[in-house]
Amino acid sequence: MIRVAIDPTNPGQFFACCGLLELADRLWPGAEGWFEKESFHVKCEGTLEQLIDKLLTTQLTLIESEDIYSSPGRLAEPFDLRLDWWLDKRSGGTSLKP
Repeated sequence: MIRVAIDPTNPGQFFACCGLLELADRLWPGAEGWFEKESFHVKCEGTLEQLIDKLLTTQLTLIESEDIYSSPGRLAEPFDLRLDWWLDKRSGGTSLKP
């Protein structure tokens, strides 16, 4: 079980919780998340420490190695996740959206 204190009115923290749930579900399939007052909970087989340890030891590679500033990235197994939310063609915007 993972529990993180958050400000539920902060959009950045809301989306960080979504990312945390995504990573937990990729590591422990079937993970479930919910908000409760000023905390976010993830019911899963592991802990936040285990998730962070795994994340820190997982290889991240640039998909476009010549573009070190805005290339999409690939987070290797066990997450197997393409990171490219800032790209115009995928997000519908016209500039980098940090």
